[in-house]
Amino acid sequence: MDDLFEEYHRHVKGILENVSDQLRVCEQGAIGSSTTQRQNLEQLKKVISSADETVRQLELEARASDGDIATTRIEEIRRIKAVLKNASNRTKGLEIELERLELLGSARNKQPEGGHYNQLQENDRLIQKGYEYLQTSCAMAQETEMIGASAVGELYEQRNVLYNVQKEIRETKFSIKEADAYLTKLLKQGRLNTVVMRIVFGGILVAALIIAISRLLRTFA
Repeated sequence: MDDLFEEYHRHVKGILENVSDQLRVCEQGAIGSSTTQRQNLEQLKKVISSADETVRQLELEARASDGDIATTRIEEIRRIKAVLKNASNRTKGLEIELERLELLGSARNKQPEGGHYNQLQENDRLIQKGYEYLQTSCAMAQETEMIGASAVGELYEQRNVLYNVQKEIRETKFSIKEADAYLTKLLKQGRLNTVVMRIVFGGILVAALIIAISRLLRTFA
């Protein structure tokens, strides 16, 4: 029987497919009015928000898993978050582009005087250039995030290795302590045996002396 993680994971995969399809529609989308395009973008943002909420539940289930399973699941969640982050950035880019087109369309329809339209075109060029810089920055940030996630995974594995080494050291110390206690016990027992042997040997000497004296007395008698 599947656990909650698998159920959430299947649900998230379905949402990601939906996000991909809607992104494709919006990016190709120039079919329809700007109102239709904006509605599509709003729907896409809602789907991404729903995916984020489900991923949070998915992450809770992953962290409740055991050992290597938890590590694998957390790595999968990082991948899903990266996909959603990319989709969110592309959605914001589409919104900016739609607003730009609406602004230019409005300016063309009004045909303003005094070079205002030319100024709008220059502003549009600057905005477009700034947007390209933002896209580059977002790509670098995503790459940095992925590198950081990979580093976190490696640190987690190293932590497990160090924990196992520490556990083995504790067990070794315990074994050495037990061996030391056993040797101490043997040493005490050996000392006790030495004392007993000396007493027995002394008793034998006394008995031999008594026997010798007794025989000597009998001889003189």
